[in-house]
Amino acid sequence: MPTIDLDCHGDVNWTLQTRSRLAQLPSTRLKARLEWSRDDEIGKLELTVASKLTMLRLVTDRVNLELRELERELNARTEDIARCLADPSPLPLRDPKAIWNLMLDVDSFILQSRSAYEIVGKFLKAFFVRVFGRQIDQGEIRRAVEERGVDCAWVEILSKARKEFFHNVAAAGIAITLDCVNPLSNLDVLIRVEGDADFHFRDCRAIYDGLSRALEAIDQWIYDEATKLC
Repeated sequence: MPTIDLDCHGDVNWTLQTRSRLAQLPSTRLKARLEWSRDDEIGKLELTVASKLTMLRLVTDRVNLELRELERELNARTEDIARCLADPSPLPLRDPKAIWNLMLDVDSFILQSRSAYEIVGKFLKAFFVRVFGRQIDQGEIRRAVEERGVDCAWVEILSKARKEFFHNVAAAGIAITLDCVNPLSNLDVLIRVEGDADFHFRDCRAIYDGLSRALEAIDQWIYDEATKLC
């Protein structure tokens, strides 16, 4: 029975954009090394990177949307919040599934972030062998990113979250920390973790922003290396 693949990548592909930028450089040798097909091993890795980054963007959008919906509900329920503070008790949301949807998407965010981190590293190692003819390791990638002004503290945050959520504990619920002056401004939302430190949503932002900045730095690093061939 014939099978038709659906195009799930389109034009949104970080690696293709990087290759297109390098192809503008005046080096025929470089252009030749940048040519490969989807069936090459590096081509397969390139598509995997595109898939992971797309899934990460989608799950990040879902988490942000769910946080905005949570904030809207809380802003409309100040009296209920006051009662929960006066007589400490959990606050039930109008849709009980909202909590689980949010926890599930944060779980997926951590999984896709760590997977993207590892797949990008694997692609870069293959890319440097193919295009620049040399081996690189994780330490060199990190140094290149940090030399271009990106703080890699997010890598440790991600590593700890991944180990805790996938090997040791499970999410136990969601809580909010209220500001004393204006309770519902700048909410600090966190996932409760049994027997360990809570996971704050600001850590999600740190991971996503850190990975995004790291990809920009890697793109510039690759370009700087390519100019040496011209």
